Amino acid sequence: DTTPSTASSGYAFQIDSVQLSMFSLGYRDSAGGMLALVRFDSIGVRPREINPDSMRFALHDLYVNGLQAEIRMKASAVDTAATADTATAARVMPWLAAEGITLLNSRVLFDDEPGGFATRDTVGALRVKGLQLDLPRQRITTDSVLLADSYSGIRLAPSADSATESTGADTSSAGYYIRGGWLEISG
Repeated sequence: DTTPSTASSGYAFQIDSVQLSMFSLGYRDSAGGMLALVRFDSIGVRPREINPDSMRFALHDLYVNGLQAEIRMKASAVDTAATADTATAARVMPWLAAEGITLLNSRVLFDDEPGGFATRDTVGALRVKGLQLDLPRQRITTDSVLLADSYSGIRLAPSADSATESTGADTSSAGYYIRGGWLEISG
């Protein structure tokens, strides 16, 4: 029988906790134009629910220390018009939740060169409690957020080597910079 199966995957996960230290991961997609490098000193996670069938994922706790992440998007070598039809398949958006998230001593760089958006973030401490990301309903809720000793810079313009510069278009950029010693939000 060559008919594709429509049955659910039926995966069942029972994980008490995961602890990793001094971990590095790299990904390079030459055709899609993406480069991702991630490393961290330590990470600990205690899952509560992992259900790929219903796209529900929940954590008791997530702890990350010393995250160093760099994600760069370059112009894609793939013809996007030719692949547009395959991207229209319906996708189920996930529901994500975490009782507590702690991110310490971390740096993240994201640069979408073709789109002109870039951000460089340094986080001394980020603590989130009671987080729910209900992506199917486009709703985010949280009980509290604490952000300390952090910096964020955002660039909103094509990079100097993007295609818009070769057209003679205005490549001036807008940038926003946020530096904070302490921010606390609670309900």
